[in-house]
Amino acid sequence: MKSNYKKKTLPKPPKPKNNKLRNGLIAVGGILLLLAAYPSYIFLALWFFSNEPFIT
Repeated sequence: MKSNYKKKTLPKPPKPKNNKLRNGLIAVGGILLLLAAYPSYIFLALWFFSNEPFIT
């Protein structure tokens, strides 16, 4: 039973690595989201410029 307990505590150390991997995945996902949303942003900008003149 003691060896079983040790086995259960062993998977804990990789957690920071997993967190780093998750952060990387979030970064990649964010970049992908930006790339996917880029056309819509252009459309939004065009709609904004067609609706209102320059504010600044």
